[in-house]
Amino acid sequence: EEGGGLGGTWFWNKYPGCACDIPAILYSFSWYHNPAWTKKFPEADEIQEYMVAAAASQDITPHIQFNKTVVKCEWIEDDGKWKVDTSDGVTYHANVLVNATGLLHQPIIPKFEGDEIFGGIKMHTARWDRSVDLKGKNVGVVGTGCSGVQVLPSLIKDCQQLTLFQRSPAWVFPKGDETNTNLNKTGLVSYLQDWVQRQKLHYDGDWQWNKLTTKDAWYSAGEQTMDVMRGVMESLIKDPVIREKIIPKYGATVKRITFSDDYLQAFNKDNFKLVTDSIERLTEQGVETKSGEVVDLDAIVYATGFDCIKSAMPFEIIGKNGQSLNTLWGKSPRAYKGICVPKMPNYFIMFGPSTINDRMFMSECAANFIADAVLKLSRSGKKSIVVKDELFAEYNKKLKNAVKSKTYNETAGGYYEDGEGFNWLLYPFPLFYYRWQTWGCGAQEFDWN
Repeated sequence: EEGGGLGGTWFWNKYPGCACDIPAILYSFSWYHNPAWTKKFPEADEIQEYMVAAAASQDITPHIQFNKTVVKCEWIEDDGKWKVDTSDGVTYHANVLVNATGLLHQPIIPKFEGDEIFGGIKMHTARWDRSVDLKGKNVGVVGTGCSGVQVLPSLIKDCQQLTLFQRSPAWVFPKGDETNTNLNKTGLVSYLQDWVQRQKLHYDGDWQWNKLTTKDAWYSAGEQTMDVMRGVMESLIKDPVIREKIIPKYGATVKRITFSDDYLQAFNKDNFKLVTDSIERLTEQGVETKSGEVVDLDAIVYATGFDCIKSAMPFEIIGKNGQSLNTLWGKSPRAYKGICVPKMPNYFIMFGPSTINDRMFMSECAANFIADAVLKLSRSGKKSIVVKDELFAEYNKKLKNAVKSKTYNETAGGYYEDGEGFNWLLYPFPLFYYRWQTWGCGAQEFDWN
């Protein structure tokens, strides 16, 4: 584990307002019921505490090597094992390698001309320094994705002036956050209520998502939803000049939808300024735009998200016959069921390509598949398994064809888009289909050696 503690993205992201925009009941492990969530959408510290407690409940924590990064993994055919080199010079040998690094841990930090001469504070939301006090400062926020939508309302309360540098506006849907009034209700009844509500939200949410993203079907609701949301978003902005600049020119699901109850409302504050002109360079005092406008700043906050492709390949992976995963994937990562890759024996991925939907649901499905594969391998007496090339190709062909029927078949930048202009992250089929796909590992899916 690269970080100094558990939590992954929730360990690193500690910026003001950082919270989950998925209801806590869905952003929980099915095997670790938590009746103590304080809000419908808990904040980063609370989520990290939950993950720490979940790991402790299964006695996982003592097995974690913190503050350690993997630098290279190489399959040694004669041994039938992975050789794993780490940052402190220690080498591990493993029968099975599971890549659970996730996709949201390599921050995108823009490089502007004059970056080195800016005399103020610069921070990325994913590397927030809580010791820095921005009260009374002139602050610039770069980015309008999920982190930008969360951090801006929290900063503007205490800033002298907040300037948002907006390259493209975001679709902002109401979040509907609320305090949990049923704290610490335990027992069988509470557990069963949680289970029923979870199942309902899984499949109701999936149905609504399919209505929103499917083109030209009797149940398609994308255009209608966008029409409603345009009206809602415009109604929240008082200034007619700003109002004209907040509606995206791309569809609502082409990039990740953002959720907030206070982001657009912050645009009405006296200390808010919107700049839609591109940043040309940084100066010693602040930012200069392409049109020549100079904005004096004490601090710049980069809410520019993550490089998901770098996050998916954070270290060198060399498989069978010297095959590099980086070379195999090129600009477009792909996997069988989002989990297995040809020429990579005994190698499995959590949160792999084309598996973004219901995060915990999809991860637990992948975990079940991997556990079953490892169990069958250990019982077989064989050295290794690797997914069949033809199944890998057929699966990814079906994915691409399915994406063609979706609104997110178009791309407009952002982390959904790979280097070939394809949406490489969203899962285009219903949730129950992925559960069926990953229910168990079939012997016929792999070559056994």
